[in-house]
Amino acid sequence: MIRHIILHSPTAYREPATVAQATTDDQVVALWLHARSRHTQRAYLADVERFRALAGKQLHQVTLGDVQDFADSLVSLAPASQARVLSVAPFHT
Repeated sequence: MIRHIILHSPTAYREPATVAQATTDDQVVALWLHARSRHTQRAYLADVERFRALAGKQLHQVTLGDVQDFADSLVSLAPASQARVLSVAPFHT
């Protein structure tokens, strides 16, 4: 798979593309949403904004307690919806 990403043909060599680095929360979110379907982007963006509003801090300042508080705030949602909304948890790494 990596060979397919770097090389467009078995004999052609190309330098690997530079991976974009995020310096703001909005850029982190944009990179995370990149290459997802428009519908997925819309749903995940709403979930991220919901999380950011509840946490009230920059993503690099988020703690496990913030993620747990967010999870607790979702009890009124169906389990499948909770799982999708909690997909914002990769930001806490």
